[in-house]
Amino acid sequence: MLNRELPYMNAYGTIDISDATTVEEALEFAGMDWEVNPSKIFDETGKEIPGFKANIREDTGDTLGIVSNQYQIVQNSEALDFVNELPKEGDFKFDRAGVFRGGKSIWVMGTLPKVNILGDDISNNVVFVNSHDGSSGVKVMMTPIRLICSNMINFATRNANRIWSAKHTSRITTKLEEARYTLQLANNYIEALNEEADVLASKKITDSEIEAIIDKMFPIDYMHDTPRKINNIILFKNNFFSCYNEDDIKKFKGSAWGAINAMADLIDHGDPKRMTKHYYDNHWNKLINGHSVVDAFYKAVRD
Repeated sequence: MLNRELPYMNAYGTIDISDATTVEEALEFAGMDWEVNPSKIFDETGKEIPGFKANIREDTGDTLGIVSNQYQIVQNSEALDFVNELPKEGDFKFDRAGVFRGGKSIWVMGTLPKVNILGDDISNNVVFVNSHDGSSGVKVMMTPIRLICSNMINFATRNANRIWSAKHTSRITTKLEEARYTLQLANNYIEALNEEADVLASKKITDSEIEAIIDKMFPIDYMHDTPRKINNIILFKNNFFSCYNEDDIKKFKGSAWGAINAMADLIDHGDPKRMTKHYYDNHWNKLINGHSVVDAFYKAVRD
């Protein structure tokens, strides 16, 4: 059974920030205008551990990460300050925001003008992520969604970056440069996705070829695999073909574009094998970073 809500709707802490006109307002509306402060850390004897510090979330007192003393904390408002330049340079609007793992990282999503690919309206979304656990700096990720089915079609194309790092700076001129760079890369990705859609739509693929690809991605060893694993793979394959036969795929069926959209449909909206407390949070994080199954399937059908 597929849940046709947009992929981010159930992510933990997701807040509508569409009324925001600045990053500061977006963070305030989302309850993410807290700061992160450094704190010394000590061993069990009370002795300070040299060379390291804890990043502490100011409003809750939670530890977001243990980092080296060289790590520079960049507050959410500082990290995303360049986003304030986007509405001045293009038709950018704030949309949603949320947190991962209690604030270890936060995300803000905005929309650029809607595009049309092969007759389908595509919501042209871009997500900005700032981390406080030492895992990464500010990342920008393209997350376009095919509106007819709410599928995210953000696989890694061959000719354009889908994810890139943003630089933090307090200089006004560089903020503007970063905003223009973001818009340029965003446009490059959408153009590459449009071109790739044409290529994939013209590439024919049979059901048996698709089945062979899935079998290669998820091989079954009937002698050693557990019945549960075997049943899960069989169910995955059956669910894929159910998605492939959905009405929104019909005009593309028999093509690589239809196949990749069916896989995105299944990965985005399929029921989890096991529902955990942070399932939607973790799932959304995987989706915006590029889901490994979708990327692997795209590469296989493209090659």
